[in-house]
Amino acid sequence: MVPAGRISSSSIGGQVARPGSNVQPRRCRSYNALLPAHSIRSRRPHLAAALLLASYVAQCCWLIQQLPMSAEESCRAFPASARQLQEMPAQPCESLRQYESPLVAKMAEAAPWRAISHVNPKIVLRLPFAAVGVLLGASLWIIAFCWYGGAGATLALALYCFSPPVVVAGSSVTPDLLATWGFYGAVFLAVATAHALYAMPGSLGWWREWRNPLLFALALAAGTAAQFWCVLALPFAFSYAIYLAPERRREAALKLAAGCLGAAALFAAACGFRPGQIAHVLASARFASFSLPFGNLHGGGAWWLPGAAIPFAIACCGWLASRRMRHFSNTAPLLPAVALMFLIPTTETANPFRPWAQVWPFAAMFVGGVFADLMQGRYGRQWRAAAGAMSLAAAVLSLATIHNI
Repeated sequence: MVPAGRISSSSIGGQVARPGSNVQPRRCRSYNALLPAHSIRSRRPHLAAALLLASYVAQCCWLIQQLPMSAEESCRAFPASARQLQEMPAQPCESLRQYESPLVAKMAEAAPWRAISHVNPKIVLRLPFAAVGVLLGASLWIIAFCWYGGAGATLALALYCFSPPVVVAGSSVTPDLLATWGFYGAVFLAVATAHALYAMPGSLGWWREWRNPLLFALALAAGTAAQFWCVLALPFAFSYAIYLAPERRREAALKLAAGCLGAAALFAAACGFRPGQIAHVLASARFASFSLPFGNLHGGGAWWLPGAAIPFAIACCGWLASRRMRHFSNTAPLLPAVALMFLIPTTETANPFRPWAQVWPFAAMFVGGVFADLMQGRYGRQWRAAAGAMSLAAAVLSLATIHNI
């Protein structure tokens, strides 16, 4: 498992390098994680990930077909038409504009629901958001597989795929998972930017040296264009990069600053480079507000909590009790999970799961990392059995909750 420290041995090929040294960072195994393996045993984590993502798609498809379009979805997909409807008050649409940018409306406009007449339009409008949920799950698994190994990554992905907040967000016209994917990508691409600084100067080439900052700009722009609270990723991105590259902090900060400028240019392009519209969007935006995450859960919406709270509580206890588990790989997803739990602006919504859709991907990754440490300890077999039981319980509770929505 990854030892405590600033740079994990698995991140740079088993050797702890320093900036400018002769130790070359080798490619992390997760970059080849989706390539065919040589044995059935080595392919088990990949097959498990594929099955889990397929189960997530199945849950989303069932909800997409069953749930009717809500007023909030209509306001996001068709903001102008929704306000013109006499039976729909204008207040819900106006309140949503204070929290969200118009990227969802652009995605709905680009969806070919008019051209496919034999398919229900709500299916065509919702499928892109289910695809974003799959991409977020794949991103979570790749990074968790690199940091924690197959067992920890499988547990993290199982908790993600069998989470009603994430499934509901992937089955609705909401910007939640798109913003979370942007937040997630911005944070961990900043980590990748810091890792790339440990290569010999000039050995990577222009593209490999600036690839991560460019992807960081794209992730930050997409997340902010979905929901403005995605800018909360910047403190984590800069602090993680500076922490991981103590001898090249200036270079890390400059690359991320260049990424921020690129993200600002992409955001301005999404607004059509119109200063008036950009000023209006930013003036009506809310980037953060303190709120309690449990206030919106009611009725069957709280059924999934035991399957989520028990693993997270065990992981927190292990992280607090053992110094060996308080390394960067486990702490990196925990801090955003705790911050987003209380700082994301919320709206008055009938969806009881929405505040948790942004938090749970980070919490699931944290649980997978701590349990990966526990499974390599003295009672590893027992912890493996516990991880399997908790994954099964999460699946049963998730399916029961989704069935009763």
